[in-house]
Amino acid sequence: MDDIQLAVGIFYLVFPWIGFPVYARIIYIFLSRKDYRQMECYRIMTLMGIIQCMTTAPTTIHYVLVLLSVVVSFSYSTALFFPRCGFGFIPGVYLGIYQIESEQCEWIVFIGSLLILIPSIITFLIYVVIILYLIRLKLKTSIRHGLSDELRILFYALLRFSVDFSLEMVFHYAGLPHIPIYDIPQTVAVVFSGIYLSPMMYLILSKQLRQKFLRNSNETEVIKISAPTNVRIPNRNYTVEQQPRFA
Repeated sequence: MDDIQLAVGIFYLVFPWIGFPVYARIIYIFLSRKDYRQMECYRIMTLMGIIQCMTTAPTTIHYVLVLLSVVVSFSYSTALFFPRCGFGFIPGVYLGIYQIESEQCEWIVFIGSLLILIPSIITFLIYVVIILYLIRLKLKTSIRHGLSDELRILFYALLRFSVDFSLEMVFHYAGLPHIPIYDIPQTVAVVFSGIYLSPMMYLILSKQLRQKFLRNSNETEVIKISAPTNVRIPNRNYTVEQQPRFA
């Protein structure tokens, strides 16, 4: 084993764990705050984070989707154990590669790429449909606060789709030679996309989450309430007057 293999191996082991505290902090906020727990979208995000941190099977009401995911993953993994077909690492190659030795294995690899690319496209289209629906609802109501929220959702969806789709296209169809200058950036990009990209986008796009993330757990959250100048209390014969604020 040469020095570069040792250095890359250590980096591959350490790099995924660097972002664990950030992800764990976000998951803690989602679980500890009632306003987040009551929203289904944040429950899904929390579940995704727990899966990526603990790599355990999810327990949700969506048993059909879970069962489908397990069946597809198990079938695809089993297919890689067929004779003359496999997926693994070779010393000196810093990226997992398919060991294609038959036409059947080529079909397995092709189907595997579709199982990743097609859901990515469908997910992006669902994001677009949701955004269009939100815009339609906003146009039908008296809400006129611009489209900043919808644009943030679209930006996240577009970035998530672009990164995942590009990585899969490069891995399956670019045909790049297996040399360190190509293999190492691809592996780092895959880890970054799976572990770092989502929490980074959560913190960038959500000001409320960013404030809670940076706030010390012992700090008291101050809620500003606008009160009228004179407040009359029912069944009382006196008035509470707001005192002027001094700089």
